Amino acid sequence: MKIILFAILLILAFLIVSQLTIVLKAKRNKGKRIEGIPGQIGRKIAQGEGVLLYFFSPSCRACKAQTPIFQRVKKQFKNAYEVDVTKSGNIARKFNVMGTPSIAWIKDGTIQEFWVGLRQEEQLLKLL
Repeated sequence: MKIILFAILLILAFLIVSQLTIVLKAKRNKGKRIEGIPGQIGRKIAQGEGVLLYFFSPSCRACKAQTPIFQRVKKQFKNAYEVDVTKSGNIARKFNVMGTPSIAWIKDGTIQEFWVGLRQEEQLLKLL
């Protein structure tokens, strides 16, 4: 019984540490200059426009909750883009995306905010 309890605690500790690592790496993205992004997203970033990026994976359960929220925000902001990390891994790597859902707010070519995990519509609209 004690061994099972110890194993469960060890697994929980591992999960907590791995989540903290992802969050801390995301915080390090703030202030990072973004260059070399292809296509329309890259042009908008290079021009210094505000760009909101939503990184998701089709198999991610939290993304299934985040997607409709982001799509409502996207209707109100023309520079909001969805990035499927399974199809656009090169863009996700430029942003050091470690988990989905992740949302990045870029302005003047620099990451102003970078969040991992579910965000509410009000939080996103505040940025805009």
